[in-house]
Amino acid sequence: MTADQAIAYMTFALIGAVTPGPSNVMISATGSAVGFVRGLPCALGAAIGMASLLFGAALGLGQIVVAQPMLLNTMNVAGSAFMLWLAWKIATAGPGSETQRARPVGLIGAAVFQWANPKGWLVAVSAAGTYLQLRRIKFEKNLRLALCKLRLRNDAIQSHSYSSCFGP
Repeated sequence: MTADQAIAYMTFALIGAVTPGPSNVMISATGSAVGFVRGLPCALGAAIGMASLLFGAALGLGQIVVAQPMLLNTMNVAGSAFMLWLAWKIATAGPGSETQRARPVGLIGAAVFQWANPKGWLVAVSAAGTYLQLRRIKFEKNLRLALCKLRLRNDAIQSHSYSSCFGP
């Protein structure tokens, strides 16, 4: 990967990680309900789930989905229905009860959620299609790409340096 490709990918990954979407809402809601420390497993789970989704897309799962119009349409309709359901739940939610203790979304729940996240699928399939050269790519490069996505998502949360993702 050239320096230009690395910069383009890191920019894409950063924008994908910080723009509003279901995961960001879930992480923010969990953090505000239970506090920063108890909300960290949710953020880590979302990062792990997104990295695994990106890894699957890089291995070809995204091509399978895109090549099957019926499956793609089903995912589009299901994703739209899911987003409408979330909007309805938010719009009709009453004030929280002070006597009811908030349950945080955990690591596993947040990781599994990514596989139902329409924005996550869009980002993963777009990244795999744009930044991977599937005819020449090797398993190690796919793994590095997935791990970098995990790192970039965590770095966006923790504000660390992105420079160590891409080595020689």
